[in-house]
Amino acid sequence: MASISGCWTPSLLGEFHKTVEQLQALTDTPAKPSSYRDGPPPPSDGHLLSFGDELQLADDLAFLVQDNRDSKNVSAVTIQETSDGILVIVSGNSTPMAAVMTGLQDVLSTTSGYAVLGDQRENRPAFLRSLLRKVVDLRKPRILHQTQDRTRRKSRSRHGVETSRLPQLLHSVLQQQSAAAEQHMFIDMLTRAEAFDWTLQQSYGLETESPETIDQVLHDLAAHCVDSVTSTGSSSLGEYLKSLAIPPDFSESPAVRQVDELARCSLGCTRLANLAENPEYGCLVRAGQTLAPRSAIHPRS
Repeated sequence: MASISGCWTPSLLGEFHKTVEQLQALTDTPAKPSSYRDGPPPPSDGHLLSFGDELQLADDLAFLVQDNRDSKNVSAVTIQETSDGILVIVSGNSTPMAAVMTGLQDVLSTTSGYAVLGDQRENRPAFLRSLLRKVVDLRKPRILHQTQDRTRRKSRSRHGVETSRLPQLLHSVLQQQSAAAEQHMFIDMLTRAEAFDWTLQQSYGLETESPETIDQVLHDLAAHCVDSVTSTGSSSLGEYLKSLAIPPDFSESPAVRQVDELARCSLGCTRLANLAENPEYGCLVRAGQTLAPRSAIHPRS
């Protein structure tokens, strides 16, 4: 049998080393969006959307559909500018469920309608509340799945009713804080967390309730999550707790992650509102068929 080393001709060896160098150069490119989002933008290609806004819009919409139990196989969301406005393409290795596409269309159509009104648009807080309800409707399967998991754990618990532990968590942190200003903030956060926890308990076994009851409880739950994060003055309860050197058992607990997840939905709504209010994007966002999602599916070979 011929020696493997004999297969390496000088030209093949040179090509191999060149490929290795190219791969090494490729790995020098940061993979995290935070590493390149604030970098110099690429040369203008005639599009209206700025590089940063395009990335952020795709990122926000991807979060809404990728983390939804009805769209597990969504792998990417991309943005295209067309003569009819913005086209959102949802890509994956299987077709996203109709409910996901309809929910995303509702979110985008609501944003478009807000942009069309221009100076006559409703006040921003009212629009944000309306848009958040659309987002919560889109993510309803995931939220209900989380509450069902809690219901199953509750049924196995020796202590009966299981809560999110968020109030207990914050109360424990409060006892460790000596600064008066920090204590005042944690007392405010504790009050909001108790409201969140009470609403969360109402969501246990919610799948057996009427659609109207389900919607109201989930919308209230999202509002409490937004309040909890807003009270920290940051965009993440978990990151805020980490900044205070709170142990990961607390700062990365399921309760904190759930609060941050729903609060991020609200942050995405705020950015969509900013996009709709930007006069430079007026014709883009208000155009007919604007922000219409479709699936671009490429079967596996």
